[in-house]
Amino acid sequence: MKAALWYKQKDIRVEDVIEPQVKDNTVKIKVKWCGICLCSSLGFHGLAGGGGFSEYTTFLSKFVHKIPDTLSYEKAALIEPMSVALHSLRVGSFEIGQSAIVTGAGPIGLATIECLKTAGAKLVIVIQRKSIRQKYALNACADVVLDPGNDDVVAEIKKMYIYYSVPTCYNTSWNTVIGYSEIYRRQEQGNGHYK
Repeated sequence: MKAALWYKQKDIRVEDVIEPQVKDNTVKIKVKWCGICLCSSLGFHGLAGGGGFSEYTTFLSKFVHKIPDTLSYEKAALIEPMSVALHSLRVGSFEIGQSAIVTGAGPIGLATIECLKTAGAKLVIVIQRKSIRQKYALNACADVVLDPGNDDVVAEIKKMYIYYSVPTCYNTSWNTVIGYSEIYRRQEQGNGHYK
C-alpha cells in the first residue's frame, strides 16, 4: 500500500509500505481522508507512516466508533474538536449560568464556544487576534470578541467582571504571544477566579 512518510521537516515521501495487520484489540481502517495537525506537538496518529497518511491503518478498538450512515464524513470530522471542548467544560467544572473566557477561535475554540452556550453560559468572552476567526467566534454565539492587538484585554475583562462572574478561562490557542496571561491570575476583588 502507499503511505506518506515523514522523515524530517520538508521531507515527506510517498512510498510503498507493508499493509498493517490486525492484532489483538485492534481494528483495521481504510483511511477516507487525513488533514494536517497544526498543534505544536505534532500529536497525530502515524507521523512516520502506518497512520492517517496511509491507505490503511490500525487503531485500538476502544478508540474506534462506527459513524451512522446518515452522518457525513465532513460532519463526523467535527466529533474530535467537539469532544475536546466538552471534556474541557467537564474538567473546568463549568456550571449553568457561569461566564467564561475562551482564548483562540480555531476549531477547538469554536467548539468550546458552542458547548459553553449550549450548556447555558451567561457570557462568553473570546480573545482572538484580528482575522476571519473573530467573525467565526461571533457566528458561534460568542458574546464579546476582544483583539489583544487593539484592545486592553485585561481592562475590558475587568470592566465586565463587575457585572458578570468570569470564573474559568479555556485556553484553546497554542499562541502564547497573545498577551493574556494576566487574566489567569486570581482576582483580588469579587468572588470569582480564573482557572
